[in-house]
Amino acid sequence: MVRTVAFSIQGRALAALGRTSEAAASFEASAELAQQYGLYLLQAFAYRDLKLLILDRLVGEQSEQGKQCSRQLGHVLRRLKGPAETLTPMLDGLDAAALMCLPPPDPSFQMVYTPEEDLATGALRRELAGLRLKGLRDRAKQLGVDDDTLEDALDAEDSKSAVIALILAANEAAEDVGSQSAQQEAALRTELKGLRLKALRKRARDAEIDSASIEDTTDSDDPKGALLELLVLSSKPESSTGTAAANGAAAAAEEAAAFHSELQGLRLKDLRKRARDGGIGAQLLEDAADADDPKSAVIELLMDKKEHNTSLTAQEADSEAALRSELDTLRLKELRSRAKTAGVSADDLEDAADSDDPKGYVIQLLLAHGSSRVVAEDRPHFGSGGKQVEKPF
Repeated sequence: MVRTVAFSIQGRALAALGRTSEAAASFEASAELAQQYGLYLLQAFAYRDLKLLILDRLVGEQSEQGKQCSRQLGHVLRRLKGPAETLTPMLDGLDAAALMCLPPPDPSFQMVYTPEEDLATGALRRELAGLRLKGLRDRAKQLGVDDDTLEDALDAEDSKSAVIALILAANEAAEDVGSQSAQQEAALRTELKGLRLKALRKRARDAEIDSASIEDTTDSDDPKGALLELLVLSSKPESSTGTAAANGAAAAAEEAAAFHSELQGLRLKDLRKRARDGGIGAQLLEDAADADDPKSAVIELLMDKKEHNTSLTAQEADSEAALRSELDTLRLKELRSRAKTAGVSADDLEDAADSDDPKGYVIQLLLAHGSSRVVAEDRPHFGSGGKQVEKPF
């Protein structure tokens, strides 16, 4: 029993380090030992960890490897005594009843694991696994994945795993380009260090570096070193616009991640209050409450609201604030009349009348109707629970 538990602990540690093949081997050794001694609960734990920590993250639960592991786990669970509802809490989110209904595992199936990942790639994969599909799409676009390739991934059976694979590949390609650029820069530095100052000045003029910049290097404490840095800088592609855009996208992504982390630490009650204070309508909050995961649904509303606010220019933000202040002073009857004049549909107004906050709902409709930035398909969908209201903030 001690060796069985030791192998499982070793597997978790190796999985955390991104050493997937070694971790998988430890989990399989634990399962084999547990089966040998009839320790079926420990065997179930080993297959649970193999599935959740290795296979689902690397190849997805709908892959052949993931399905085989699920069948193995279900087969072991059927050997345990007691109802499925007593086993489910021990499976870290897996449904014991569903697993026990699966067909038996294929004894001839061979598990094949992906090559070892370095620590950085493993950490990135785990980070991506915690993101929602919308966040993964944004991340892929930031890395330059084209729309057609991204759409193909979204049409895959396991779209989340497919998009993660695209992001990892794009990130690796970007690192390769960076490594190649670093090697080229190192070779250039070696070459320039072998030249005399006169030759460096001539090379700078040939590179069409302005004479004022060249003269400035003469006044420095290390004229040769300053001129060398000037030549290295001039050899890099002119991509200030692209660099600024990339830096801006990275900063935006970092800010969004920090905001998401902050929201995760709040209770549902506090999230709902924050949403109401931020101008999110009562009907949208009601729909979020009916979702399979109410907390995640409210967080998504807040993330979308922040993204919408960020996209507004200062002038647009002031205009929206002024309009909101004006609408707040009107009675519901006046708001409905104004909404009809603005072209808000009768169905939308009927939904507003059925909401907990009819006035607030109509105000949201009027604000949204006046914004050309909002696109219906970008609105969040909270699964099968509750009515989906595709209305902007």
